[in-house]
Amino acid sequence: MKAILIDVAAMRVARITLPDDEPRLFAAIRERIGCTALALGALLPKNDVLFFNPLAMFEEELYFKHVGTDTPIAGNGIVLGSVPGTGEPCSVQSHLASMRASLIFMDKWDTIEWAMRRNDSAARAMVA
Repeated sequence: MKAILIDVAAMRVARITLPDDEPRLFAAIRERIGCTALALGALLPKNDVLFFNPLAMFEEELYFKHVGTDTPIAGNGIVLGSVPGTGEPCSVQSHLASMRASLIFMDKWDTIEWAMRRNDSAARAMVA
């Protein structure tokens, strides 16, 4: 299954291949983004979905913000496709270039500044 890896340390996105069967797929996602927990961050255009480590905000200093998300996300992410109607995982539909153009890489201080500009108490608490 084709996916897109969002690597905050390298500030890059890359196409990757993950296993097709669900148990191995989600284990591979956790391994690639370096976590034990996994959360669904956003439904993106073309029925793509963004997965991330929900505990990374306690561990990471690097973030990314996708135009389709409300707040910056700490740590790495993976984008997969989803089958309309069932939500089953499938290969990512977004093009790599459009994904790059939709992301902003941030450090913790950029994220705090972003939250202050928005006067967003939930986002400020996330990085406090």
